Amino acid sequence: MPSDMTWLWATIQLAGPLGCSASEGPPRDRTPEFSDAGLAVSGASGVHALWRTPGTYDLPQSTLPAGYTLQTRFPVPVKPGKTRRKATGVWTGVAPVIEQAPGRVGPPDGMRVFVDGEQITFSPQLQGRSWRFSNSKLTVSWPSETPPEVTLEYDTAKVLLERRDFSTAELPAAEFADYEVTINQITRPGLLLPAPTTATWDVTLPPGARFKAYPAIAPLPIRSLTSDGAYISLTVAAGGEETQVGRTFVRANESFQRWSLDLSPWGGQAVTLKLATEPHRSADFDHVFVGTPTVWGAADRELRRVVVIGLDTTRPDHLGFFGYDRPTTPELDAVLSSATVFDQAWTPAPRTRPSFRSATTGRNPLDAVGAMNIGEVFSLNGFATAGLVANVHLQPRFDFHRGFDSWTLDGQATANSQVNRALHFLEENADRDSYLFLHVMDPHLLYKAPAQFEHELVQEPDLGLPPAFNRWDVYRWQTEGTLDAKRKNYIRDLYDAELRYMSAELGRLFAALDRMPGRSLVVLHNDHGEEFWEHGGYEHNHTLYDEVTRGLLMFRSGAGQAAGRRISTPATLADIGPTLYELLGLSNPPPTDGHSLAPLLRGADPDAGAASRPLGVGHLRYGTERWGVVVDQHKYVLHTGSGREELYDLAADAGETKDLSPGVPLTRFRAALSEAHSDMPVGPGWRINVQLRTSERRPFEIELPAAALRAEVIDPEAMNDRPANQAWGEPPRHTRGEIGAVSLSEDKTVLTYTPGSRPAKGALAVQFAEPVAPTGLIVTRSGESLAVTESSGIAMWRSGADQLVFVPGTVVFPPPNEAARIAALRGGTEPAGDDRAMLCALGYLSGAACEGDAGE
Repeated sequence: MPSDMTWLWATIQLAGPLGCSASEGPPRDRTPEFSDAGLAVSGASGVHALWRTPGTYDLPQSTLPAGYTLQTRFPVPVKPGKTRRKATGVWTGVAPVIEQAPGRVGPPDGMRVFVDGEQITFSPQLQGRSWRFSNSKLTVSWPSETPPEVTLEYDTAKVLLERRDFSTAELPAAEFADYEVTINQITRPGLLLPAPTTATWDVTLPPGARFKAYPAIAPLPIRSLTSDGAYISLTVAAGGEETQVGRTFVRANESFQRWSLDLSPWGGQAVTLKLATEPHRSADFDHVFVGTPTVWGAADRELRRVVVIGLDTTRPDHLGFFGYDRPTTPELDAVLSSATVFDQAWTPAPRTRPSFRSATTGRNPLDAVGAMNIGEVFSLNGFATAGLVANVHLQPRFDFHRGFDSWTLDGQATANSQVNRALHFLEENADRDSYLFLHVMDPHLLYKAPAQFEHELVQEPDLGLPPAFNRWDVYRWQTEGTLDAKRKNYIRDLYDAELRYMSAELGRLFAALDRMPGRSLVVLHNDHGEEFWEHGGYEHNHTLYDEVTRGLLMFRSGAGQAAGRRISTPATLADIGPTLYELLGLSNPPPTDGHSLAPLLRGADPDAGAASRPLGVGHLRYGTERWGVVVDQHKYVLHTGSGREELYDLAADAGETKDLSPGVPLTRFRAALSEAHSDMPVGPGWRINVQLRTSERRPFEIELPAAALRAEVIDPEAMNDRPANQAWGEPPRHTRGEIGAVSLSEDKTVLTYTPGSRPAKGALAVQFAEPVAPTGLIVTRSGESLAVTESSGIAMWRSGADQLVFVPGTVVFPPPNEAARIAALRGGTEPAGDDRAMLCALGYLSGAACEGDAGE
């Protein structure tokens, strides 16, 4: 566990009364420069984050009832069920287990189902003899006229209960107590202290000390199990005397409760703090969890407040500040006019998760998986921290929450509710340095702004448009020929109305921030934009054009600058982390891939390298895989599967309508692409297109004209228009292993390709140091020489329906994807995806995967 917080003492001039609420008083004077040292120093006291502070734990061996045996198999009484899918004999029942993440894409981890003693497979569509599980409801497809005998096996319940019992967890006491709990959309780290437990810490309390924690009974995985509640108390031992400062009752099946105590009588003293949990009537299943128990003291001068606001699906060019001709964002325009704005910013992806991974860690998207996030860095530096998010992709299963004091995911949250939560957090922590990550979802589908904002911006309503639609509906209308200009304009108007609503609510937030005492720093950024048919498509996640990858990036100090500044130096979301670390003077920050923009914010001239720094874009979810880079006012794109290259002059062709790649040397752009994506291998080589339809699986040996640098099978998903959502548990349609395997001889001059089980359509990539033509190839199979023909720079071997085609060009070797990295972090196993209903509503999943629960 990390060591206790170091003391954070500083002195700066007090500029406002501590404790002033967000609505009191006029706006404070503007802060003219980021060079003001107020961001780097603080009047905050030292902080003891007790859940990270070394202590001693006296734990009970077990909280299981005497003689209780942990179960893994449960009978499930079923009755006839309804489904829109054609399935013979559909039966449903309420499972005796409680799933913490309902609505999964795949089967819950460790769950199996047996019908009449036979194990059946999981299928969201109930194909054949199968089952699915959602919101504690088990549905099975089984050909029977009478209710079958259904048994559910759930190993995870046993694993969880064993982890919560000290006798079976097989962990040192401190590691056992280190725990995390999610209740009612809120995730907190803290201490698992099953009743009866005593935890003690020897600490020196700061002057004006206070204690705050969020206790709860950790939810149980089996419906029949319950705690009757427990007590928790805090005692201070000092000078040979013990004083119980507070005691409260913690009820089962309730959310976290706020527990705050005054420790100021012992301020400045060395004391022993003791947290004790006690059973009520019984200790059975008294899994008391104490969220973020923290001790801090009174501030002696001004405090700091850092707020990072992530705007989902926000196109900068639809904001008035950037020249949009509609009144979509008057409040945000005023804020941006009093801030420093980076006009040449890009997001690393046209989608949520990769972009926010960079924005919240300072790393490139793939390297961000498993990296320490900004919230954890601030927490370790004594800040109260919180994350408030409204997108299902930012949930704890993807580790965005790690290190935060609290992380709230509300997939239905509006800008109004998010701003209310933000103000509540900031006011509750007005006596501490605080860091808040606030995410606002409104501009994303589904477009449902309050009526007053729709009326303000919708010019010609399309009365035939349903009240709710997603991307799949829009593409269906396009196929049907009903997506006319009127409907397109109406959809665009609905999007603009969402921007108008979001701007009004964020205006309320900024007005409150400007009235708060202390020193404030606000960062505003987007994760991607939205496409409205500029290149024939709609929404986002399909292309790398600027309508979906152009970034919004703003830094605002205090109540804003007397006159805003606009900076043309290129920037990306990975720059947020290192910039905050430098501005706040945080010690020992983690590694970052971004560059600190602090010197530019303070007025320094950019160095020569900053203006030509390559910025990577990529990480598509839909459409064939491609990788891009923005450098020297150009955007270069390379498609993994086909080798197609694109180049656009963004200064002369902002709409990216003229591809310059056929007539421009691309070597420097290829090098920039490699650098921007963590030195991803890019260079001259071949794609060997494989089509083997016969059952013959003997390996091919190919004598290369020159030594190769590397070779591998191209991931079949890279050539798929709609690749599997593997991070959510959706299996790929084809894998590299099914295409086959490649190897190079020791001297790299012979490539051996061994076909896999499904090599009907795949591709291999080979890279050379210099361009090499596939001429004079010698291909053998089991010692038999195979005839290779050449035409127009392409070589081919063909035998009946089987063929290998050697195509020269530029090749790229992408690193392991996000799903593979997540699986590696979790020991090679990735749990099935959750929140299927929300994913379907947003259009991330469609078709059969979304129809499974319809009609039930």
